[in-house]
Amino acid sequence: MVYLLLAFVIFTSYVISSAVSWYRLRHFAGPTLGCFSYLWMMKTALSGRAWQIHMDTKEKYGSALIRIGPDILITDDPALVRRMNAARSPYKRDKWYNAFKPNPYIHSMLTTDDDELHNEIKSKTAAAYSGKDVPTLEADIDGQLSNFKDLIRRKYLSTGGKTTPMDLAKTVQYFTMDSITKLAFGREWGFLATNSDINAFIQTIEDMAVFFVLCCDIPWMRRIFLNDLSLMIMGPKDTDPKGMGHMNGFVLSPSLPNCSVPVSN
Repeated sequence: MVYLLLAFVIFTSYVISSAVSWYRLRHFAGPTLGCFSYLWMMKTALSGRAWQIHMDTKEKYGSALIRIGPDILITDDPALVRRMNAARSPYKRDKWYNAFKPNPYIHSMLTTDDDELHNEIKSKTAAAYSGKDVPTLEADIDGQLSNFKDLIRRKYLSTGGKTTPMDLAKTVQYFTMDSITKLAFGREWGFLATNSDINAFIQTIEDMAVFFVLCCDIPWMRRIFLNDLSLMIMGPKDTDPKGMGHMNGFVLSPSLPNCSVPVSN
């Protein structure tokens, strides 16, 4: 009897909360399941085709704003995007951004939903983004472009009797990581020099991508897995030998990661 009563209370609470969620944004068209729960968004994320499904949904319903979750609207209208992102806009960032913190314990300018913290970080980093604090910006990027070309010459030149394919998506990520680490730390990590994913940083992000997307899209998952206690138990540590934790440890105590091939400039 107790279990039946508990099940009834849970079911009733779900029905009431679903009805409240539906009513708030009832004026916007979208998938029926998305009006009542986040199951539509979860299914879309797990499909690996979210971009295509969102485009198809936009084509199906045709309006500027499409409802895909109880509290989620999507748009591809540039006028709406400009309005929301304008200076002194009344719109605020959602907790959606929290799942993409490079360091899960510390907010960055791109992940915080606190306007004061955002402005504080922005004021401290403005010079770097403008290039004023990085006088070697162009030379550093040119150096990584040279390393990229060297990698192609070393590993991927085809001959008359042999074709050597190159995974451009992977090698471009190596170029990106070396460029970022060169600009940030004064020396590249060596992704291009070794033609490898140093300390499995990229692989770790790819392995966790679906989980991050689900935590972004599903509020209850965000509350369960991205709270301080969960991060303390399961989150990356500065002492990790690879992945995001290793990157965080490197930032806090800069020293080049172990690399079997000398890093060239």
